[in-house]
Amino acid sequence: MLKYAFIPLLPFTGFLIAGLFGKYLKEKAAYFPIAGVLGAFILSLFAFSDVISGVKLNENLYSWISIGTFSVNVGFQIDQLTAVMLLVVTTLSSLIHIYSVGYMHGDKGYPGSSPIWRFSRSSCSCWSWPIISWSCLWDGKGVGLCSYLLIGFWYEKKSAADAGVRPLS
Repeated sequence: MLKYAFIPLLPFTGFLIAGLFGKYLKEKAAYFPIAGVLGAFILSLFAFSDVISGVKLNENLYSWISIGTFSVNVGFQIDQLTAVMLLVVTTLSSLIHIYSVGYMHGDKGYPGSSPIWRFSRSSCSCWSWPIISWSCLWDGKGVGLCSYLLIGFWYEKKSAADAGVRPLS
């Protein structure tokens, strides 16, 4: 069941490719985040199907701390609620990514770096949502960071750029 670890990793891969190589790939850079999110959606369908049929999805990825008999493992568990949340998140993320291609097409920066960063930031959000569904340790910090990045995407508009900067107080 280790394949379900790819649910957050596929969007993260799309985030990295679009973020690092988007300037060179131009319009084609949007395909990588879309493929990552669609792949996560397909894996979420399989996970949902497995959970509904009664398969226990509990995977330890590695041991974080191990002292004598005390051990803290890092892994994931997919129960019914998590499976539903994964389906909701990956379905909406897939639709948003596909819609964004058409929406961003007329943008003056497209196929420049600005819309590519928008796809990259969206993939970052799609990476953090499954993790928050699985873990109380993540505590929403990744989702918060990605939300601020998305809010401040329109950096040329002062009010949007200001909204993407969290006040220190």
